[in-house]
Amino acid sequence: MESETTPLLSQSADADVYDRFSPGRKRVIVAVIALAEIIAPFASGSFVPCVPEVAADLNTTGTVIKQVIVFENSEIYI
Repeated sequence: MESETTPLLSQSADADVYDRFSPGRKRVIVAVIALAEIIAPFASGSFVPCVPEVAADLNTTGTVIKQVIVFENSEIYI
């Protein structure tokens, strides 16, 4: 019978994966990824004022231009 001092979760060989980076380096990685995620909506929002002009130049509708912008941003998130 196991005693109460036995850990509930055993240490597996895969546990070393989580110790690969120092806590400070992990914070930097998370900060860079968070910053990249924040920039994407601002980038798509910068195109909104020029949608009518771009649509007129390309002989299409604003809806098509907006769909292209959304599609491009969805690639960023994937």
